[in-house]
Amino acid sequence: MLVRPDHRDSFRRSTRVALAAMAVVSLCQCSAATGSDGGDVAPESAPDVATSDVVTMPMDTPTPGDVPTVVDAPSVDVVSDAPRTDVIRADVILPDVITGGPTYTFVASRLTIDATDAPEVAHTGFNVDGLFSGPTDADGCNHEDFFSLFDRDQHSPSGCAMGATPCTGGVDNQLPTVIGALEAVAGSDPRMILAGEVTNNRFAVLVQLSSVDDPVNDSSIGIRVFIGYPTFTTGCTSVAADREYSVSAASLRPGGTGPSDALIAVPGAIVGGRVITTTPVAGGLPFPLPIGAGLTLDVSLHALQVRFDLASTLDRGTNGNLGGWAPGNELVDAIDRIAPGFREAVEAILAGVVDVRLPGMTTCVDRTTPTMPQFGGASMGLGAQLVRARVSTTTPVAARPAVGTCGAM
Repeated sequence: MLVRPDHRDSFRRSTRVALAAMAVVSLCQCSAATGSDGGDVAPESAPDVATSDVVTMPMDTPTPGDVPTVVDAPSVDVVSDAPRTDVIRADVILPDVITGGPTYTFVASRLTIDATDAPEVAHTGFNVDGLFSGPTDADGCNHEDFFSLFDRDQHSPSGCAMGATPCTGGVDNQLPTVIGALEAVAGSDPRMILAGEVTNNRFAVLVQLSSVDDPVNDSSIGIRVFIGYPTFTTGCTSVAADREYSVSAASLRPGGTGPSDALIAVPGAIVGGRVITTTPVAGGLPFPLPIGAGLTLDVSLHALQVRFDLASTLDRGTNGNLGGWAPGNELVDAIDRIAPGFREAVEAILAGVVDVRLPGMTTCVDRTTPTMPQFGGASMGLGAQLVRARVSTTTPVAARPAVGTCGAM
């Protein structure tokens, strides 16, 4: 992608200056809240936001009857109401056994980040730690979980509605908080940047469904997720249906030669017209999230889940929900690459962001070695809508966008 160096450098300079200021505030807050040991810090309460029980996200208007009704509580047991004893599931390595049959590939035509991190608002994302945490729950890293925008089985009791009694949200999503901090320190709008990168075909997320026998109810399908690169050279300012993409080599297992070698290849189902992943995924998907002019937050998404309403015509998906968690240390490294020289400030800020205690960790932030703190995970959720696409038969895999294609422009 061609980017004016002055724009990229301006973003970096703004981030560095603001991080220096935030370092003083964050370190003082940590010291006051926890003492010299720098333990976990309970986040400040979210600002009051005028909300309603129903939150909408812009979507393309489907033709009436094409998109099945959203099922709030799928019959497939995805998340148990009872908290898991291991706090978070370790990634499970699964063979990609659900193959064959009709296969359909989709590309995200829109990706959105929630506008606020207020707990009064329903959010995208999933219950990635199996908990229903309150603001002082140490297992949940002192972060209050959210209600779901699309999937009520992420609540406890499963299927209950936001505002009902009893009903507790379980969605984990710290991406709005991370993006809000970047927006504040750099003076840019990462949400608008993400929207532009998707619309201009510079950031493409592909979802492939295999063994689809019924677009409304199918108990056994395969789901693969990739980063993709356009192979086309025209129409670069919109995401149109039925165009070809190469799969990023970084989305495949080592030595992989095609989509069947996907890093993220898991069982799924279609329940009432809604596509859902049914099992935690193995490993993490490299996910270079655009946040500034020519800059990406280079992290990997673990425990990745995807859901969307599948049109009966099998040509698009709406009400999409994509989420997982990113290792906190990867986030520190990613921000440090954007604004080097303020790692201590970034670490202090991240200590108040991580919300997933990982296997083997007794706390969400381990400062046993002060100069090398270990962070838990930071949950991430995105809204999505998708249109049909194809994986190129001539160039199914590419290490980077080909010169002259839309993704390289």
